Amino acid sequence: MRLELDKKVLGGKYVKVEVELENGIVDDIIISGDFFAFPIEEFENFLNNIRGIKFNREQIDNIFKKFADKIIFSGITFDDLREIFIQLLNKTI
Repeated sequence: MRLELDKKVLGGKYVKVEVELENGIVDDIIISGDFFAFPIEEFENFLNNIRGIKFNREQIDNIFKKFADKIIFSGITFDDLREIFIQLLNKTI
């Protein structure tokens, strides 16, 4: 199952999240848009930590908490990204 959502966040920046699910498990994820994430290595770790988890609210919240203080965004906020994930989760219900 493929889920995707794009959104223009406050300030006009664009974010797109694409999630590929296999039996409710995140097989792949792509986050793109006109924003920056620093350091890029932590952003890549964030994506790698999402791959392989069960796509549910508890697991997503745990990953976001784990990386909340490790990644700095320019153009979007961590809350913007989390809100997109919650909207994607709602598509699976």
